[in-house]
Amino acid sequence: MGPTANNSVSEPRSGLGDRPLRLTLVAGILYVVAAFWGRQLIQDWLGLPTRFTPEVLRTFALSYVSANIVAYLPAVLIVAFAWREPRSNSLRDSLKPEPALFVIACFLTIALAKLILNNVGYWPFTWRLPEDNARSFAATLITVGRWNALILWIVFFCLVVPCFEEIIFRYAVLQALVRRTTTPMGVLLSSLLFGAAHLGFVPPSRWQVADVFWLSSFGLLLALITVRRSGNIALAIVAHVALNTSTAVVLLLTIT
Repeated sequence: MGPTANNSVSEPRSGLGDRPLRLTLVAGILYVVAAFWGRQLIQDWLGLPTRFTPEVLRTFALSYVSANIVAYLPAVLIVAFAWREPRSNSLRDSLKPEPALFVIACFLTIALAKLILNNVGYWPFTWRLPEDNARSFAATLITVGRWNALILWIVFFCLVVPCFEEIIFRYAVLQALVRRTTTPMGVLLSSLLFGAAHLGFVPPSRWQVADVFWLSSFGLLLALITVRRSGNIALAIVAHVALNTSTAVVLLLTIT
């Protein structure tokens, strides 16, 4: 059993928890809104072209990446505010150091499992899906030499997104659902919501539905890890970073 934290999700309680938890739930709503509509609205407002041609990205590469990041900024600021709450803070309590051996083993296991599932065709990398333009976007950035935009995009995808999504889904959503229902129900529902938040387009294609199934299964694993670690989301973050990093590394290898 992992180190005990004050925000243990192992026992149902009434209410939605303390102020940091409630603020993070609000941030989660804004995050989903940004994922579905916010990024495109900002790109349209900036007048950015919709096609990633070399000529366009040579001029607007950094603007595209910045627009994606800015869309999530309100949610990030709310979580930062919640983190700085001076009183008893369940958000800070949810992130404690884990043994280095656990961290390394978790990272390597998830990365290897994702590679295997991709290679056997069960869970392909998202950039292999017909609707996804990540591969063409990254390839064009490399072609036109916009390395600053490429690096910023990769860092955001591999580090910022996993950390933020784990704070939302494994800290806030999981804990809030457990408080209102039971631990098994909270684990299940938070995992389904995690998968649904990655639909990307409405209505989704059959490829996206299959990806959501696997992401919900991955979310289930992360929720179980979090419960096992008494509410500590550190290993869940490591696992999520491993998943996104393996996706980005293989993407770059196929391009170069």
